[in-house]
Amino acid sequence: MEPATAKVNPNRVLLLIGAGIAALIVAVLALSAVRRDHHPEPGTPDATVATYLEAIFERDHQAAVAHWTEEIGADCSRVDLTRAWIPQNVRAVLVATRIDGNTAQVDVEMTDASGGLLFEHEFQETFWLTRTGEGWLISEIPWPLYACSERIDP
Repeated sequence: MEPATAKVNPNRVLLLIGAGIAALIVAVLALSAVRRDHHPEPGTPDATVATYLEAIFERDHQAAVAHWTEEIGADCSRVDLTRAWIPQNVRAVLVATRIDGNTAQVDVEMTDASGGLLFEHEFQETFWLTRTGEGWLISEIPWPLYACSERIDP
């Protein structure tokens, strides 16, 4: 008498693999939705960076430069933002904030999904801020700028 062996149905295996992949996709989408719903407290460095990035993504350069200190405004302009490359489909998640007196550092995880789900590119940007009489303002040349054009004063 031979031992009984269970036959594995190939359709059942494919169904289980498909269900596992679907469950993974649902979990990733749920996690990203939870992370994206974070609304920083007004008046914080996080809120300044979040509203700056919102203005950048909406191509509202006037609103974006309002988040810069005067020193950045003396070196950079809206024209620099107009010339900067900004991905069409980019997401930002604030991942860390460090405050030391009147200065702050906000780390942001950026995801460029312009190439579709299979070709996402993640990168991290750091924003440096200073507390002023107007609240927290970006004090170092921020993303998407890495340098500003030479300004010619009349």
